[in-house]
Amino acid sequence: MPRSKNVDAWTSEHDPSIRRICHTLRDLIFATEPDLRESIKWSNPVYEKRGRVAYLSATDNYVTLGFFNGATLSDPEGKIEGMGKIMRHVKVRALKDIGEAAVVSCIREAVELDEAAHT
Repeated sequence: MPRSKNVDAWTSEHDPSIRRICHTLRDLIFATEPDLRESIKWSNPVYEKRGRVAYLSATDNYVTLGFFNGATLSDPEGKIEGMGKIMRHVKVRALKDIGEAAVVSCIREAVELDEAAHT
């Protein structure tokens, strides 16, 4: 899937350190699941396959990688935080904090949950 020019614009609005985290997470998302559709919804990048899978959100201090149906995701490293009964997210404050293996695992599992929910 091609990357969204709207997400490129969204990313460019952030400070360089936050922008690098966004680019890294975005690259991991597409490296893990290249068939995800990327768009802007609710003023943030959203990644969908059959339904909503993940999103990015950014502040001046961190980037959030969120999972719409994240309540059932495995979390062996204890990095996923709760948000309501269904959604879960990971806050990344620095590039060195990205646990690539854990992020890839969460993305794969979130895609599997999405596919199972829409079968």
